[in-house]
Amino acid sequence: MSYIAIGDIHGQRAALDALLAQLPLTPADVLVFLGDYVDRGPDAPGTLERLLAVQQAHAQCVFLRGNHDAMLLHFLDLVPRGDGASYTLACNDGISTLTQYGCPASLLQQCPEEHLPPLAVRHALREYVPRAHLAFLAATQLLYATENYVFVHAGINPAHALAEQWEDDLLWIRAAFLKKTHRLPQTVVYGHTPTRECGFDPRIEHAQRRIGLDTGAAYGGFLSAMVLPAEHLVRIPCRAPTTAL
Repeated sequence: MSYIAIGDIHGQRAALDALLAQLPLTPADVLVFLGDYVDRGPDAPGTLERLLAVQQAHAQCVFLRGNHDAMLLHFLDLVPRGDGASYTLACNDGISTLTQYGCPASLLQQCPEEHLPPLAVRHALREYVPRAHLAFLAATQLLYATENYVFVHAGINPAHALAEQWEDDLLWIRAAFLKKTHRLPQTVVYGHTPTRECGFDPRIEHAQRRIGLDTGAAYGGFLSAMVLPAEHLVRIPCRAPTTAL
């Protein structure tokens, strides 16, 4: 049995299809998706539809929540707290995802950057997203721990025990995790921070017990999967970026 961790997808449906076709997947393997299924890519709706099909076809799936998924859930008023006000910032590309779902310009024009629109607008936009997609995102989990690995979207706060991690850190942390060695016995497998400085190769740091798998699918890099514990890499090149990092 292997764990197969898949990095940030960001709406790259075609790359996801190609990646899944190349995985050495057996029924006993656990597929762990590290989150960020939406935004910054050409086909967020198709990506979620494909993930729903994977969930039906393979019994051993874990879907983690990314910060972009969390922003969308809060923006659409499906979770009580979060950073939904940032969802429509150009750098987050939330408007692109809403447009892909067919949300009309008349509603999108009522979504100012850095401010949540009125609840009536948020609820109206929500009607354009299939309920199965909303339920899928709402069911995602923040962390998945095994004897040898901790899978999480952004990382962990090294100052806190695993049971005491804050949601914001699991979704958003960068420097505090990447610049300090954690104390957990497991290797932390994470996405969120693109490995641009590594040429969009995975960031493998055995001494620090960290493996980073956001290999820039949103930025003209790759969509990557790693088979663990063998550390066998499967990756697919992605289309050119639509937004700047």
